[in-house]
Amino acid sequence: MEKSKCQCRIAAGILLFSIVLSITGCSGPYSAKKRDLTQLFKRRQQNALNSDTPSQLTQQYLRLENLTEQYKDDRVELIKQLGRRVSETQDLQTVRVLAELSLLEGRKKFSRHEDAAALYITSAETSFRYLMSGEEPSARSVLDPSFRFVAEIYNAAVTEMVKLHEIQDNPWKSSGTYSVGNTVYEFTLKAPSYEVWDPVFFDELVPAYEIKTKGLRNEYYTSGLGAPFIGVVENPKKTLKWGEFCSDNKAGYPVTALLLFEPARTEGQRRHVKTEIVFYNSLTQDEITLENMEVPLEVDYSTPLVVQLENINPFTLGLSSMFKSDKKIDDAGLFLLEPYNPDKIPVVMVHGLMSSPVTWIEMFNDLRGKPEIRDRYQFWFFQYPTGLPVLYSSSILRENLLNIQKKLDPDLTNPNFNNMVLVGHSMGGLLSRVMMQDSGDTYWDSFFEEPFDDIQISESSREMLRQALFFESIPFVQRMVFISTPHRGSPIADHWYSSMASGMINLPSNLVNTSQNLFSDKVKLNQQVYHNTKKIKIRSIDNLSATSPFTIVYNQVPVRDDVVYHSIIGTRKDDTGPGSSDGIVPYESSHIDFAVSERLVHSGHPAQQHPDAIDELKRILLLHLEESK
Repeated sequence: MEKSKCQCRIAAGILLFSIVLSITGCSGPYSAKKRDLTQLFKRRQQNALNSDTPSQLTQQYLRLENLTEQYKDDRVELIKQLGRRVSETQDLQTVRVLAELSLLEGRKKFSRHEDAAALYITSAETSFRYLMSGEEPSARSVLDPSFRFVAEIYNAAVTEMVKLHEIQDNPWKSSGTYSVGNTVYEFTLKAPSYEVWDPVFFDELVPAYEIKTKGLRNEYYTSGLGAPFIGVVENPKKTLKWGEFCSDNKAGYPVTALLLFEPARTEGQRRHVKTEIVFYNSLTQDEITLENMEVPLEVDYSTPLVVQLENINPFTLGLSSMFKSDKKIDDAGLFLLEPYNPDKIPVVMVHGLMSSPVTWIEMFNDLRGKPEIRDRYQFWFFQYPTGLPVLYSSSILRENLLNIQKKLDPDLTNPNFNNMVLVGHSMGGLLSRVMMQDSGDTYWDSFFEEPFDDIQISESSREMLRQALFFESIPFVQRMVFISTPHRGSPIADHWYSSMASGMINLPSNLVNTSQNLFSDKVKLNQQVYHNTKKIKIRSIDNLSATSPFTIVYNQVPVRDDVVYHSIIGTRKDDTGPGSSDGIVPYESSHIDFAVSERLVHSGHPAQQHPDAIDELKRILLLHLEESK
């Protein structure tokens, strides 16, 4: 009996407790606990940009407006309802919520092209209206995180819109319409121009947001409005707009896509909005004017570069370039990573021994990352088989420079083209310096005692020798930068292993045949430069010896005195100046008296990759702009 009474009391207590809970609510006691700061920001920053869940602010808005259940039951209808509310009230909180929810819903309906596209455009339009609401973006973006959040929602919506179109059979037809609720978007593609790309020009448009890169030391991008893309061209040399001066390898070009909206108009019961998608050339246009405001574009400059290089092994390429000089000679030439721009000053970069243009990538990436340089300079690269004799490689460089001048500036009237800068690393500096020499008969007379016109040799060999040994300086180069250049040779070239490596270099047959004829008993050598020579050696490694005939004569031929010269010299140890070395080239060989500046950097021979050397080249290029005014 007592047990039964006890059970009744317990049951009554539970019932009373349940009644109290139902009256007061089921919430537990309040608490305030210390938490990890990283977790706090991770939770606060969860949103449509990094998850499939709305942000905390959007969820709070739905709770306050009693829309949580409707969001669970019918998201599309809720988006239409919010769209009507935005049209009536222009409430910025509602605009932000509508933009985020439209982006999320578009992703859920990705397989249904028309529905997804309409939702992405809705997200982009509402974001665009928010951003262009009349307040100065510079003031709001500093203190109001919603401003940048909405800009990123806009960028994401444009990204998704482009991705959606790219998978269609005819992705970029001239026009179309998309509808959400009572809004009709009249969709058109901006016509191409100097600043605007036609998207069909690219083999593929890859969202830069989705590419994870490695390899580059620094990454350069600008935050702004628009979706950054990589415009991929599989074979730019065969593409009309790129042209013959581009590489055979895949090209990756920075492109920024925007959706622009005209003011809405009413036709009957429907709201109509003209919508234009624009693909900006990010290397010629990095900001635009919207609603009388200068708006920066969001651009990724580094990721396209990595996309181009992802299948290239620099070490293997450099070795092959040297040892297989006979086969690689057909690949020699000047090339650009983008279409030629006559409004920019060319900077020609010439790599050194057992190397390739890839050696410039860190420097090029950092230089292009600086807006003042990116806006005024265009970088070209000279590729050549590095086992060839220096003067022969120089003749290829000279021929390419003159050919490109004839095609791009035949009248020598473009002030930018005629303000060219040459940058040479190591042996590339030797090739570049030869561009500034007027040979006269100096090289030939120093090598041979017999007059050039009197030698018995085939016409093809005679022409090859004429181009290599008789030349005038390049008139359109105005400044030159030498990096780790062995003007007076390198002791490494005299070591046994260098001699062995030189013997493994395969030269083109025409060069071998010509040299065999020249260095026979039929042609008398000039003993002033050949007096200690037991065996004639012509390969590039042999040319780098301090006692080689090339090195001796190279230093006797003057350079143009109206060109400005600079030196960047690596020193491995703490000591600098005389007696120091970069491990390959002694300071005494790299130093030249006629340089107007000399920067010593604490580096080995690949000084062109050192931040101090890059900083020095930035200084020189900015100085070149200043002195060119």
